[in-house]
Amino acid sequence: MTFRNTGNQNKFQLDHFIHLVRRYLWFILPLFTVVMALWVFFAYKMGAFTPELEATAILRFDDPQNLSAVDDRVGYEVESRAVLVKSRTLLEEVARKLSLQLLTNRVSREEVFDSLRVGIEAPLGKYQIDISGSDYKIFYSNSNAGIRNRVVAKGAVADLDSLVMPGVYLSFAQRYREDPYTVQFTIMRLRDAVDYILTNLDVNVSEPVGSVLSITMAGQDYPLIKRVVNTIANDFVRENSSSKKGRRGEILTVLEKQLEIAKGEMKEAERALQNFRNQNPTVGLPDATMPPSVLSDLQENEAALSSYINQANSLMERYRNTSSRELLPILSEMVAFLASHGAGTAPGLQSELNYLSEQERIFQREYSPSHPLAIENRNKIRDLGSKISSALNTLTSDLARRRDENARRINSIHSNLAALPAQEIEYANLTRQYEVNAEIYATVLSRYNEAKIAKNIEMGDVYVLDYAVEPEGVVDFRTLIMIFGAGFLFSMTAGLGPVLTIDHFDRKARTEKDLQRLTPLLLLESIPVKGKWEQGINTTEGGEIDSKLMAADYSHNYVDETYRSLRAKILLSLFEEKRKRILITSLNMGEGKSFTASNLAITMAQQNLSTLLVDGDMRRGTQHRTFGLDKKPGLSNILMDRKELDRTNCTNLLRPSHISNLSILSSGVSVPNSAELLNSSRFRLLLDLLGEHFEVIIMDTPPLGVTTDAVGVQNSFHKYIVVVRAGYTNIAHLNRKVGEYPGLRKKVLGLVFNGAPYRRSPYYQYNSYRY
Repeated sequence: MTFRNTGNQNKFQLDHFIHLVRRYLWFILPLFTVVMALWVFFAYKMGAFTPELEATAILRFDDPQNLSAVDDRVGYEVESRAVLVKSRTLLEEVARKLSLQLLTNRVSREEVFDSLRVGIEAPLGKYQIDISGSDYKIFYSNSNAGIRNRVVAKGAVADLDSLVMPGVYLSFAQRYREDPYTVQFTIMRLRDAVDYILTNLDVNVSEPVGSVLSITMAGQDYPLIKRVVNTIANDFVRENSSSKKGRRGEILTVLEKQLEIAKGEMKEAERALQNFRNQNPTVGLPDATMPPSVLSDLQENEAALSSYINQANSLMERYRNTSSRELLPILSEMVAFLASHGAGTAPGLQSELNYLSEQERIFQREYSPSHPLAIENRNKIRDLGSKISSALNTLTSDLARRRDENARRINSIHSNLAALPAQEIEYANLTRQYEVNAEIYATVLSRYNEAKIAKNIEMGDVYVLDYAVEPEGVVDFRTLIMIFGAGFLFSMTAGLGPVLTIDHFDRKARTEKDLQRLTPLLLLESIPVKGKWEQGINTTEGGEIDSKLMAADYSHNYVDETYRSLRAKILLSLFEEKRKRILITSLNMGEGKSFTASNLAITMAQQNLSTLLVDGDMRRGTQHRTFGLDKKPGLSNILMDRKELDRTNCTNLLRPSHISNLSILSSGVSVPNSAELLNSSRFRLLLDLLGEHFEVIIMDTPPLGVTTDAVGVQNSFHKYIVVVRAGYTNIAHLNRKVGEYPGLRKKVLGLVFNGAPYRRSPYYQYNSYRY
C-alpha cells in the first residue's frame, strides 16, 4: 500500500476549511447577516449602546462631641452608620418619594415625564404608550393575571399633557409632547423598587480614617440615579441629625431628673446643718468641721459607681426593647461601655461586632432579607448580643461589688468617728453630708449645662460634602468594539457551527485535498466533469456508443489528458510487468468505475497496446451498452461452459470495438454465483490464455461494498484501482472495507477521484499549450 505524505496536514486542514466556507457560503452569509442583525437589535433593546455609569455623593463625618465636650455615650461607628444607609426603611422612603415603582425602558424617565406619582393601588405590570398618527393609546399587560395589551387609556396626542389612571398620575415633559414616540414603562411593587436600589447601590467608607462615606449608584437612566443618590444622602443626613437630637434629648431628660434629686438632697442637708448650728452654736470640732479627704473621695466614688450601674441597667433595658433593625447601634454602645470600664472581653467583642456589621452591610446590598445567609448573619448578631449582655451583667455585678466594698469602708470610718462626743459627731456628719450633696449637685449641674449647650448646637456630625452629578453617557469606541466583536463571534458561530458539525460527521470527499485528508491511499488522478463533457459527443456509424467515452477521440480537452495521465502512472507502476492485469472497482454502485474502466481501456489502446476490457460484473454488466455491443454470450458463458478451454473457444466470444487495439469481453448471461465463478481455476486459466493475446487486461468488477467478487481474484491481478465519486463515496467506509480483507491494501495501486471539481486554470493552460 502507498501512503500519502502527512507533512502538509495543516495546509490540508486550512484548504479544506476554505473550500468548506466557499461551498456553504450560500448558507453561512445569510445566516451570519440575520444573526448579526438580531444581535445588534437585541443589544439596542437591552441598552448595551447606553453604557451603565455611576453617580456618587460624598458624605463627611465630624465629631460634635469635641465641640460640646458632652459625652452622650451613644455614638455610632462610621461603619455601623454605613449599614444604616442601606436600611430598607430609609430606602423605602426614598423609593416612595421618587415613585421608583415606575421605571422606563431604554429612555430616561425625565425625557418622558416632568413629574409622576404612583400609589399602592396602581396595577402592577408593563405599559406601552403607542403613538399612531395624531392619536395615542396606552396598553397594559400582566402575564401573571393573563392580561395582554389591554387598552387602559387613549386620546389625541394634542391633549397629552397629563394623564390620570388608577393609582398613577403622569405629567408629560414638554419635549415629549412636542415629539412623542412609543415608550414602554413598568410599574412594580415598592419592595421590588427597593431591591432595584439595593442591586445598584454601593456604600464605601474611606480607609484608614473612616470619616468619609461615599454613596454610589449605577444605572443607565442618568438623571434618575443622580436624584436617587442625592435623595438618599439628604435623607440620611436628616435622619442622622434627628436621631442625634433625640438621643441628646433623652440624656437631657435623665440629667434633669438627676439634677432635681441632687438639688433636693443638697437643700435637705443644708437645712439639717443650719438647724443643728442654730440649736448648738458653740459646738464645733476642729477635726469634724472639715471631713477627711478619704471619706469624701469614698462617697464620691460610691456615687459614681451607682451612676455606672444605672447606666448599665439602662443599656440592658434598651437592649431588651430594641428591634432587630436597631440592634447593631445599641450593641456598639454596650461594647463601648465595656471598653470604657476595662472589661477584658471588650476587644474581642468589638472585633466580632465589626465583622458581623460588615457582613450585614454586604447582605443588605447583595441579598434579600429572606436569604438564608442574611438570616444566618442576623442570628449571629443576636448570639453576639447575648454574649455582650452577659459581659455587661458581669461588669454590673463587679460594679455593685465595688460599691458595696466602698460602703463598708465608709461605715468603718463612721464607726471610728463614733467615739467623738455625740453632738460633735452629729455636726461632723451633717457637714460631711452637705458637702457631699453639694459636690454631687455641682457635678450634675455641670453635665446638665453641657447637655443643654450640645442640644442647642444645630450642627450635626454628618453632612454632604459633594452631591452627585449626572453622568455624561457617551458610548466609547471600546464598548462598540466589544459589542460588535461579541456579535461577530456569535454570528460566525451560528453560521459556521452547523457547517462544521455536518463536516465533522461527513466522510465524503469533495476535493482532492479532502480525499488526501481522509484516506492514506494514493490519489492517482482526478477526473473532472464540466459542460459538454457531460453530454454525448462520441457516436459511430456501427451502433449507439455511450456518451461517457470521453477519451474515444482526440478532442484535446482537459478530461482526455487526465485519462492519459492516469495511463502513464499505471504503466510506470507496472513497468516490470510484461502482461499487465488491472482490476477496476469501487465501494458502491454509481461511483463511475465502469466509466473509468472504459475510458482507461481506450487510452491504453491508443498507446498501441493490445488491450482487453473484461466486464466482470456478471450480475449487472454495462460495458456492452457503453460500446454498443451484445451482452451475451460473454464471461459468464465461458465460465459456465463445461468444454475444455483453449485459445479458440476463449477468443471466439471476444468482440472488437470501434477503437483500434481494444477488444471487449462482455459480462454474458446474468448469474447468481458470480463470486464462485471468478474464484475458480477456470477463470484463472482463462486469464492466462487471454494474456497470451493482450498486453493489458482491464477488468470491471462489482463494488466492494456490495459483493466480494473483486476480493476473490486479487491473486490473478497485479493492481487494483478504486474509483471514488466526489461528494458521494463515504471514505471512512472505504478505508474500513479495504482493511477488512488481508492483503488487499497492498494490491490497491491508488484511487481515481471521479467527478472532481473542474479546475479552470489547468484547462486553459492546456489549451494555451495545445494551440
